[in-house]
Amino acid sequence: MDTQKKTRPGSWRVLFRTIGRLKISWVWVVIALGLNLVLNNLLLKLPSTTADLMSGQLTGAALTKAILFYVAYGLLSFVMVAGQVQAQSYGVRRARQSIWQKMLGLRMEFFDRNDPSDLMSAITSDTESAVRNFINILIYLIPDVYYVVMALRRINEYHWVLAVSCFAMLPLKFIYALIMGRQFQTHTARLYGRIGLLTGFLADRIAHLPLIKAYTNEESEDEQGRGAAKQLLKANMRIVHLDNIATGASAVLDVLQKFIVIVVAVILMQRGQIDITMWLAFFLFAQNLFPTMDSIVDLWVRIKGVQGSFERIAEITEGQDEESGVAAFPEAGDIRFRNVTFTYPETDEPALQNVSFTVPRGSAVAIVGLCGSGKTTSVSLLERFYTPDEGHIFIGERDIRDISLSEFRRNLAYVQQGAPLPEKPVMITFDDGYYNNYLNAYPLLQKYQMKAVISIIVGETDKYSELDENKENYSHITWDMINEMMESGLIEIQNHTYNLHKTGNPRRGAAQRKDETTEQYFAAVGADLQKAQDRIEEMTGWRPDTFTYPFGSYSRHSQELLEQLGFAASLGVEGKPCCLTRDPACLIRIPRYTRTSQKTAEELLCHFWD
Repeated sequence: MDTQKKTRPGSWRVLFRTIGRLKISWVWVVIALGLNLVLNNLLLKLPSTTADLMSGQLTGAALTKAILFYVAYGLLSFVMVAGQVQAQSYGVRRARQSIWQKMLGLRMEFFDRNDPSDLMSAITSDTESAVRNFINILIYLIPDVYYVVMALRRINEYHWVLAVSCFAMLPLKFIYALIMGRQFQTHTARLYGRIGLLTGFLADRIAHLPLIKAYTNEESEDEQGRGAAKQLLKANMRIVHLDNIATGASAVLDVLQKFIVIVVAVILMQRGQIDITMWLAFFLFAQNLFPTMDSIVDLWVRIKGVQGSFERIAEITEGQDEESGVAAFPEAGDIRFRNVTFTYPETDEPALQNVSFTVPRGSAVAIVGLCGSGKTTSVSLLERFYTPDEGHIFIGERDIRDISLSEFRRNLAYVQQGAPLPEKPVMITFDDGYYNNYLNAYPLLQKYQMKAVISIIVGETDKYSELDENKENYSHITWDMINEMMESGLIEIQNHTYNLHKTGNPRRGAAQRKDETTEQYFAAVGADLQKAQDRIEEMTGWRPDTFTYPFGSYSRHSQELLEQLGFAASLGVEGKPCCLTRDPACLIRIPRYTRTSQKTAEELLCHFWD
């Protein structure tokens, strides 16, 4: 990704601004933070309790109290760590979802400027490291500072010289933190850059493996792969070396710090200014105090190390969204280019210059020209992947920039360059899984050796498998019928929910209710779809990869839910052609023409056969 120097001075602002845009779930963060504060408060009582115990002043009742204290501390520590893990896991997941959602709406110029491998690194490695470390900082910083302040206050009660001695090495530790933080920031950025390069290299080579084999280019590709892996190893080893140096330096400073406070404590005890119990309590405080102070210093090093990651993430979260109008798509009209000029980002020569032409309504037009003459560019501008530098594109009398972007693209079909398709392909689908699919449709499919998809309401299939009731108008196919049809190789079974396809249901199919949070939606609908998946796999040995929306109803978070459950595609009911390309995004809500009792087969076929 193109890292902009101008963001460097404001790296802290970039960090916090980026965190605010990632939509991290803060509930677990707050829980873990609260538990850590409780733990640190208990930890403040540990030295005096232990000192009394070791001094032999503890009674039987007090001993029981001390044991309960230690047990409670252990249990709270376990729960706190569990909360920390949950906070990190949810935080990373929500952050990646936010970044991906943002990427989907960015201008194409952004993707022209940035290498795909850098984007992959930003959404994977950078997000993982940045969010986990930032959440750790949030969970530990306030409790650690609280513990240091309160511990020093307690130590000061024993003798102020003891409290002062605890700061002996602190200036050196902060100098160390500044130096190591800067080093970690530089080399961590380099490491994730190398990860992105290797990831991009592997993704590209795997996709083009047939070509590599066809041209017997394995040896050259092996050499390049080794080179990329070597660069990654070098960057990783640099981080390892820095970590070793940091660990060693911290250990030396820690030993010196302990030596100083022990000497000071011994001198004070020899002078009679503190007794053995005070000395013991102070020593126990110091045992926890110094690691906590080191932890605060380490948090600084960590945040400096991930600042580069946050800056790369900010390249995405602060990217410019596609422009969208508000007008409706015109019902009819010619397509007109008027004096259109466009130059791709980072280039000097215009791809189109002062181009004008008209595509009459209802006509089929081929744009013919040499490679680089602007054919693909014209289509990309029409699809609104880019915006003309000069001139206008109209559909009818309306400038396409004034039309709502989502509605605009719903009304356009785009076939990606280089994706061959059969001549007028047709996919036959049957929803709900009624018995008449088996009684009437299946014999016809056998006769003409045609294939079809049946999306079943799994709960209804379970019901009629038990009833064994075969009524053409309302019964559903049984598991025996399904297995018979699947064995023929003509029928593919897909998921149509377990029990959400009900007309009287307050939820419209698998859509999200207005009174429902995203978490509640994921839990309720996710459980139904998962149950359907498991049941189909149990009864047929086949696990569906496509979900069919009941009534064609979906919500903003439906796609995200389906992706989490492992679906590769989904079927809707929009009456428009389906454009299959190599882009997996084309499989989202595949549109279908609905054949109802009011529409003949001829009327249905005329949409795509004329």
